[in-house]
This record gives sequence, C-alpha cells and structure tokens, in this order.
Amino acid sequence: VRSKLPDGVLGYTIIPEKGKVALDMLRDDLVLKEEKKLIVANASGRGGLGGKVANIGSVLGARVIGAQTSDEEIENCLVRGKLYDIESLTGDRLKYIFGCRVEVSESPGPEDLELILGEKFSERF
Repeated sequence: VRSKLPDGVLGYTIIPEKGKVALDMLRDDLVLKEEKKLIVANASGRGGLGGKVANIGSVLGARVIGAQTSDEEIENCLVRGKLYDIESLTGDRLKYIFGCRVEVSESPGPEDLELILGEKFSERF
C-alpha cells in the first residue's frame, strides 16, 4: 500500500497478511536446502528492524533461530561466520541482498551465520 515511509519519502509498505503470500515467491529452494542457521542482531538502535529483516531471511529460506539486539558498533551491516558458511549460497544471498561486508570468525553459538544491522542500514531499509 502506498504510504509515507519513516524517512518522510512516499513509498510502499507491505500489508502483513498479504505480504506473506507475495514474499513466498522469493523463497530460494537451494538456500532452504542448505539449512543454514541465522541469527539477526540489531545494532541500529531502531526497534523492530531485526524482526523485519529476520522475516526476510526466513522467506529467503534461511533457518532463522533468533532476532536480538546488539551493542556492537557496525556502520552498515555485517555477515559473520566461518568461511565455509559465508561462501555458501545463503551467505552470498545475504551479502548481495543487504549489501553487507563480511567477517570470518568462529561462532560461539548454534548459528552458522550472523547478520548484524548497523545505523546506516536502518537509514536504507
């Protein structure tokens, strides 16, 4: 539906009950088959952003196992994980769709990939 966006520009917002059907067309069966576990961490300071991005990751086919807040200082966004996971189709899709830089690291938790959203990311989305 056409509406005024948070930055004051006219644009379109998704009607939640209709959005699920429309977004299902974006699911990537190859990403789904990889079964990569994803955590979305919101370090942007904008409430609710992590949940919205987690929904997009889920529609894409990633196994979203959490959306949380973070106090890391990230400028835009960051995809973090083992090199193998970052170079996976799921990692490639996240980097491409959201325009994130990458950081290779060992995960202390159950996730394969972590998507961290920074302040400038919240200005773009």
